[in-house]
Amino acid sequence: GDMMMTGGQGCKNYDVHKPQHCPQQSDNEYRTEVSLYGVMSSPMLIGTDLRDMTSIMTETLLNKDLIMINQDWQAPPGDVLPLGSCGSKTWVRKLSDGRIAVAIPNLGDAPTDLSVCLSDVGWGEKDAQVRDVWKKEVGTTTNGKFTRRVESHDTLLVLLSKGEHSIVV
Repeated sequence: GDMMMTGGQGCKNYDVHKPQHCPQQSDNEYRTEVSLYGVMSSPMLIGTDLRDMTSIMTETLLNKDLIMINQDWQAPPGDVLPLGSCGSKTWVRKLSDGRIAVAIPNLGDAPTDLSVCLSDVGWGEKDAQVRDVWKKEVGTTTNGKFTRRVESHDTLLVLLSKGEHSIVV
């Protein structure tokens, strides 16, 4: 496996007292990086003083859902689906409690609707409760599908469940 290190080291003229985006990634790109590494259960290291984290570092690296997805030691690491979901490149991790984490990045240069098709990601039920990890919203699938508008270079990261799981806020 690989590992993700974030926090500013490697930036030109890095200053430990001023965390910054490196290498000049947008907030959307940071969410995508963290989403994919989280689903793949890659080790995560934070290379900055936690007291000085930027707002996107705080949003992504301290997100309880993301940490749970990444740290589920009883579940095998996630991987890319060979055929994707609803036609989009998709990363999936089946968690030990029966939930499934699904990450679909918008690699395009414009906002687009991305969908999770339950049959494509290995969900054995007709419908599911869907928790959007980044928006911290809960919804449901309709006819076995969940669709959301995703900004350029951002990622739709969701947790699928049968509805009995408590929601982390």
